[in-house]
Amino acid sequence: MIYKTSNGWEIVPLISFFLRAFLVRKGDMNILVDTGRKSMRKRLFRQLRQQGVEDIRVLMLTHAHFDHTENAAAVKQKFGADIIINELEAPFLREGKSNTISGTRGFASWLTRTFRSRILDMYHYEPVIPDITFDDEYVIPGSDGALKCIHIPGHTPGSSAMIVDGEIALAGDTMAHHLPGSIFPPFGEDRQKIVKSWKVLLDNGCRLYLPVHGKPVSRARLEKELKKMSHVPTNLHCW
Repeated sequence: MIYKTSNGWEIVPLISFFLRAFLVRKGDMNILVDTGRKSMRKRLFRQLRQQGVEDIRVLMLTHAHFDHTENAAAVKQKFGADIIINELEAPFLREGKSNTISGTRGFASWLTRTFRSRILDMYHYEPVIPDITFDDEYVIPGSDGALKCIHIPGHTPGSSAMIVDGEIALAGDTMAHHLPGSIFPPFGEDRQKIVKSWKVLLDNGCRLYLPVHGKPVSRARLEKELKKMSHVPTNLHCW
């Protein structure tokens, strides 16, 4: 499915239901948000080719975890993309390693506590130097103000989203919608910051939120979940 804004920007989900990248385009301007796993590289490049993409102006990474960045260096090399990431994530991207994470509940908390060192050893990726880093907000040049990167910490300290035309948010891992009953991400550095970032996303006026993992989230659903999560514990098991 292709999502469209009222001013003609298109958002094309790529790769798969459980782990997505997004092609954002209008006219001859192509922007990629996140890149998936290395094992998905051929599929990602094939899908981009099927969409007629020959060059990518910008690759925006929502954060530096391996499942978002393993193809970043390859995308830059193949398509000439400038890489944009929040300044708090940039050191990890330069080193090719994921930053800290913890489980937000149940099994995910147990998993990160039990296998912390093993996971950190396994999931390195090809390092790449970002072309642009930002603090709180960055508007993509050439987009006439329609593409805005904003800082929404919680999943990681430098997690970010892209707001497209003030209507659709590419929300990274600040929410996840592949299990019934909840859109709260199973992994995250700070639960309270995630909830505050949901409010920031709502304050930007979007009608639809596209997480990397799972189904789209409507504004009404996010508002409902925000009310439920108005009081959350802070005692997480951090890496």
